[in-house]
Amino acid sequence: MRLKWDKQYLKYSLYGFLTVALSIMFYLLLNNVGYLYSFFSLNFGVVRRLLSPFIIGASIAYLLNPGVRWFERKLYGRVAFINQHKKLRRLISILSMYIILISGITLLIVFVAPQITNNIRDIINNVDNYYTFTT
Repeated sequence: MRLKWDKQYLKYSLYGFLTVALSIMFYLLLNNVGYLYSFFSLNFGVVRRLLSPFIIGASIAYLLNPGVRWFERKLYGRVAFINQHKKLRRLISILSMYIILISGITLLIVFVAPQITNNIRDIINNVDNYYTFTT
């Protein structure tokens, strides 16, 4: 005699099995939370060091993308030769944004770094005055 598969009962059986399996996994997770915490706390530094270049790169790409799109559409989209080659237009837009970013960082360092060093030097020279004033 051949058994008929009832799809509705098969679905209910699968739901029941998954519920029991997930309940057991949740129970085991709660019982071993101390081991999991120690494992992740020990390995978090390694994972962070491995993923930090990718996170920094993705952040830079995310922040520079609006400028690249603006250069690509508005500025270089009007130049006839560059407009025909989409990859070249994208490349020149990316290079333009990198040049602007590096120039901005350089100008910031040139103008702000001397002020910061002067302020730090003043703080170090006046530590005694600050100490006597606060006590």
